[in-house]
Amino acid sequence: SRGLGDVYKRQPWYRPTRLCHAVSGSEFGWRHGTGKWPAYYEDSLPGVVDIGPGCPTGVVSGLGTKFPARYQKAIYLLDWTFATLYAVHLDADGASYTGKKEEFVAGQGLAFTDAVIGKDGALYFAIGGRRTNSSLWRVSYTGSESTAAVPAVSKEIPAVARTRRKLEKMHGPEAAADLGMIAKALGSEDRYLRYAARIALEHQPVESWRGFLTNADQPWRAIMTAIALARQGSANDRPAIVSALGSLDWGGLSNPQKLALTRAYALVFARLGKPSEAVREAVLKHLDPGYPDADAEVNRELCRVLSYLHSPTVVAKTLTLMASLEEPPVPDWAELASRNDGYGKAVRNMLNNLPSAQKLHYAYCLRIVPGPWTAGQRQQYFTWFGEASKKSGGASYG
Repeated sequence: SRGLGDVYKRQPWYRPTRLCHAVSGSEFGWRHGTGKWPAYYEDSLPGVVDIGPGCPTGVVSGLGTKFPARYQKAIYLLDWTFATLYAVHLDADGASYTGKKEEFVAGQGLAFTDAVIGKDGALYFAIGGRRTNSSLWRVSYTGSESTAAVPAVSKEIPAVARTRRKLEKMHGPEAAADLGMIAKALGSEDRYLRYAARIALEHQPVESWRGFLTNADQPWRAIMTAIALARQGSANDRPAIVSALGSLDWGGLSNPQKLALTRAYALVFARLGKPSEAVREAVLKHLDPGYPDADAEVNRELCRVLSYLHSPTVVAKTLTLMASLEEPPVPDWAELASRNDGYGKAVRNMLNNLPSAQKLHYAYCLRIVPGPWTAGQRQQYFTWFGEASKKSGGASYG
């Protein structure tokens, strides 16, 4: 997942270079510019490991190396721009994985292009490109730990991962479906399991599962069904979806459920058409009292949906949030930037004068709100643009 270009923009739609688990039907929200999805969108899947700024080139498994077991099991990621070869160590986590990155080989001038495991058990990598010197390198192990070959496939597959694979066998119009299994998985706390269940659901006739919407006592099932129906239903389904979502107690939802709920509303309107005035009022009544929230990501999505619905309170609330936000934390990218004099300079300039992606998101949302605006609010809004233009967000930031 390539993320370098937006590093220099420092905008809300920046996505880090990352390692993803590509399961059946997976969608990672890669779009152009403002169209890129945040990692928390429920109809997408997140990265397993975020690397940060970089230009990814080669990827290779450590199987076949004469390395200690930990490094045989690692996935190796090559970054051309910031001269780093990462070893990513994965652990089973529910229906997917979590991982930790380790800088395996790094140094200025190592413009990594690709790698391969040799028959001798060493890892070979090449560097070069873009008028840099090319060369071939070898990494071998000379320590005392065992380098005995590890099994290529683990026999210890978590039960939830086995369930995910069963659901994935239902991904297809001709696949036999177990609606009971799907319904149960839609309510799971495991994101990958919910995702597999939704994709399976979308391959079944809509008439067979519309009723799942009525499970207001099971928020995940209701939200996931709403997302599926927004994708596979028709405009006639819009009132039922909005009614089901509106029956969920906002205050009783977890942060992931709040993010999924706002995404479900957005999908209904984006895919099934603009809401009527009655529907608009109902959704505002549901969401407006919850804005602002204590969580920054939830606030992003509330601002997005409330701005679309032209909430009469969104301007005042959002400008208050913008005024109260502290300066953003500075990412720990200085060491990476030192490994490339050219690209690194742009990153260092940005780190020294960092713009706020959260404030930029709010300003981006408010641009479509007709009002009500007071003269003071308009002055505050446009003054923000002047201040933001003094920040260093990179070549495309302006």
